[in-house]
Amino acid sequence: MSIISIICFLIFFLTLFSGLRKTSDFFAPARIFIVIWSLAIGLAELKLSHFQHQWSLYSWITLMLGLLFFLAGIFFIYILNINKPIPNRSEFREIIHSKGMNENLFYYLTILLFFIYTIGYMGTFLIKGFIPALHFFPGESRTQMTVFGFGLLVHSAPVILLMIIEYFIYSKYKTRKRKFLLLSIFIATIISYTLLLQRMDLVMGAFMIVLVFYYAGKKIKLRYIIGGASFFAIVIYTIMNLRFLKHVEKYVYLTSKMKFSEEYSVLTEPYMYIAMNLENFARGVDKLYYHTYGYFTFNPLLAITGLKKNLLKYFNIDEMELLISGYNTYPFHWYYYFDFGIIGLALFPFLFGLFVGYIYYKMLEQKNFAWLAIYAIVAFSVFMSFFFNAFTLLHFVYNVVTLSIIHLICIKPELKHAR
Repeated sequence: MSIISIICFLIFFLTLFSGLRKTSDFFAPARIFIVIWSLAIGLAELKLSHFQHQWSLYSWITLMLGLLFFLAGIFFIYILNINKPIPNRSEFREIIHSKGMNENLFYYLTILLFFIYTIGYMGTFLIKGFIPALHFFPGESRTQMTVFGFGLLVHSAPVILLMIIEYFIYSKYKTRKRKFLLLSIFIATIISYTLLLQRMDLVMGAFMIVLVFYYAGKKIKLRYIIGGASFFAIVIYTIMNLRFLKHVEKYVYLTSKMKFSEEYSVLTEPYMYIAMNLENFARGVDKLYYHTYGYFTFNPLLAITGLKKNLLKYFNIDEMELLISGYNTYPFHWYYYFDFGIIGLALFPFLFGLFVGYIYYKMLEQKNFAWLAIYAIVAFSVFMSFFFNAFTLLHFVYNVVTLSIIHLICIKPELKHAR
């Protein structure tokens, strides 16, 4: 084990356990970022695959530059708010429950969003003619199960799951009829989305639910926590097995050229999904010989206007040409470098840090369920920053906008101008 891995793992455990103190905020953005990145770099430095290589000094500098500028953005917002009173978690929970929500409007908007999700799901199915889990080639068919417009609506799933849990947390007047309907929608959303053999939206929904419970949930019994975690693990395991079917473990182990024994082949996929993002970045910055000046950074805008594919063909952009293997994801700041070089690597992570810090302190200031939900989805982008840049994906931006609009209009009228 290299000295870099040892240092990273020490940072990981120290930061993780420091967040367990009663006076600490476990889901503060800087803590989430440091925990996930120290783990990712520590694992990548183990070099457990023959696809991995020793990084150049330039690769290390560019990788760390983006991380440090993101943290600098958060620290800048922290300085601006250093003298403002911040409630502890118990006080925050009491205040947020005293404010509540416009329950009827929130309830009907949840049903409306599920209806929109259903339209997207059925529209995609009718156009494509199959559901990946029931297809003869599930692993391959899942990548083809997308239709512009309808596919975007299907990504509403994590917001629906979060809204249902929020209703159960915040509502003071839950009727048996409403609880039954929302529970049915919750189960139907999970089952239907699982059949698409996609995991990321379910991970997003689970992360947001955990974060909302952390800040606003009342004490719940241990068996409910264990039951929920077990159910989620079973869902993810089912998706993985349906996607790859038999012998996948050995196949992935062999194609990933792992250095450890085949006895531990089950560790291959999680390790490679973490490590290869950083490897792709380290190789990419050494090999990149041109920049795309906003094509990736402003991808959601180009996608929704229909310009993305035309620009891709016109400029002959190949975002996959610098990949080392079949693992085709990069950390959040790769596209900033791809587009604008070192300047982009400094500017955009700093702006991202400012944005995340602003949302976090806005949540602590307003102390209502709307800003908590907005922070939950933004915090997810920080959590997954080692894996991809969420804000360069149209469906993620769609979810941020949808969740923000619904929650902000459901704040009780008397609270909209309250401090």
